[in-house]
Amino acid sequence: MTLTVASLPGREGLAGGLGNAARQTGTAVGVALFGAVAGEPADSAAFATELGWCALIGGVAFAAALGMAIAGPASSLVGRFSATGRWSGSSSRR
Repeated sequence: MTLTVASLPGREGLAGGLGNAARQTGTAVGVALFGAVAGEPADSAAFATELGWCALIGGVAFAAALGMAIAGPASSLVGRFSATGRWSGSSSRR
């Protein structure tokens, strides 16, 4: 989200909308995938096992995304974009 806001100075509403749309799309796709992979709840033992695997895979994917977000190139932008919408530091981007 920081990268989105930093790349759209003066359009914070648009940046927020993009973030919300991405979150909602990801949630809808995730729920659909969980339902497709877990299968029919008629066989409760198999359903619980498959749902557990889905939760484990989802947790690993979340941890990987969090690691990329912390270590990624966007982390270098933190603190360089002030509340006034201007870049600080020696960056040529404004």
